[in-house]
Amino acid sequence: MRRKFNFSFLILFSISTEIFSQKLYETEGFASYYSEDFHGKPTSSGEIYDMHKLTCAHPYLPFNTWLKVTNLANQKSVIVRVNDRGPFMKNRIIDLSYAAARELGMLGPGSIYVKLEIVSPPLTQPETNIGRVPSETPIPELEESDVSLRFRTKPYQPEKSANISEFGLYDINLKKIDISSGYLIQLSSFSTLKNAQIFLDQIHEVNEQELFIYHPSPGIYRVVVGIFSNMREAQIKKEEIAKHYPQCFVITYK
Repeated sequence: MRRKFNFSFLILFSISTEIFSQKLYETEGFASYYSEDFHGKPTSSGEIYDMHKLTCAHPYLPFNTWLKVTNLANQKSVIVRVNDRGPFMKNRIIDLSYAAARELGMLGPGSIYVKLEIVSPPLTQPETNIGRVPSETPIPELEESDVSLRFRTKPYQPEKSANISEFGLYDINLKKIDISSGYLIQLSSFSTLKNAQIFLDQIHEVNEQELFIYHPSPGIYRVVVGIFSNMREAQIKKEEIAKHYPQCFVITYK
């Protein structure tokens, strides 16, 4: 006598496999966030972007996937929902809403190093404002080196092992620069030297001779571009860099 196949077991196994595979999704990389200019505009899902809601853009995860995003510099976390496509910059793996960025403490730095994890939807889900269904948004094909950068599955460790013992300005090899004053362009700020070095190693749009780490006080390591003798030179360079790092701004070195 032929034995009946247990379809309920198959369904349960399939669901369990899918949930388990989602829990295995974990990656690290740099996050940025949307500026106010996008508020009220449609996203790739057709939903209107609300900067005050906890949402994000991801290159390929399905819309309405929920992600736990952890700022590895301060261990703050937030749970966001995918409702858009992006980011399309080589050194970014996720774009966060303004509200999510505020929760993670990244409004100052502009970009931070994060860990992403797929999580189950919250018990109480916010209502979504879905507009017209848009046409398919093409996702740029990633080069092999770009894939390695954006979807790294293990924490990145910089090769440099030196340390900074005094306050001041340092080049990428952590050699102290002897200057008394000047202007710098801040790209990002970190609470640890390690995270500042990780960020430095991801920068390809700026000549390494122009990159520095500014350590003005305990727990502050700023990745900067310089050195400029006057504000005009710094502003001209800032406009050029802002195409890649829109959150950058000019600071004074004293």
